[in-house]
Amino acid sequence: MKLISSSVIILLLPFIYAAVPVNSGSTVQDYCNERFGYCMEYPEDIFTQEFFPDNGDGVLLISTDNMTRLRVSGSYNVLDWTMKDIYYFTFEDKTRENSKMQNIDSDLGENEFEATFVVGKTLQYVHGFKQADSYIILSIEVPVSDSERLTNLKDLVTLSFNA
Repeated sequence: MKLISSSVIILLLPFIYAAVPVNSGSTVQDYCNERFGYCMEYPEDIFTQEFFPDNGDGVLLISTDNMTRLRVSGSYNVLDWTMKDIYYFTFEDKTRENSKMQNIDSDLGENEFEATFVVGKTLQYVHGFKQADSYIILSIEVPVSDSERLTNLKDLVTLSFNA
């Protein structure tokens, strides 16, 4: 009987912890970082937990269901890295998180890159932007089984830069 009860709970778990829906009718919230000259718009009703590092370089936002993470941060480019250098540094960082990291898709340009990785049980999208003396990294992490959420969030989360 205990085995049957456990099996029922396991089968119902995805329905009990249903993903927070991502829709275009979301209320938009702004996060602006004067230090690095960027602003991010994101769906406020999805991301209800905010964490700010002491150094003021960005923000970590976590969804209501704790299944999705949205990060944006800036760094001064003191080593005068190219976008390719920044991309490979990000790639190495993800590999350190999980040696079996898999690069699903990437596009590397002169001042910007986009990449999607599978790292453990998460699907991670990373978008890097090179500025005059800094670079900005935006990342979105969702469960690997929820690629639709990632696709929707890529459309809903936007970055803008001060001129």
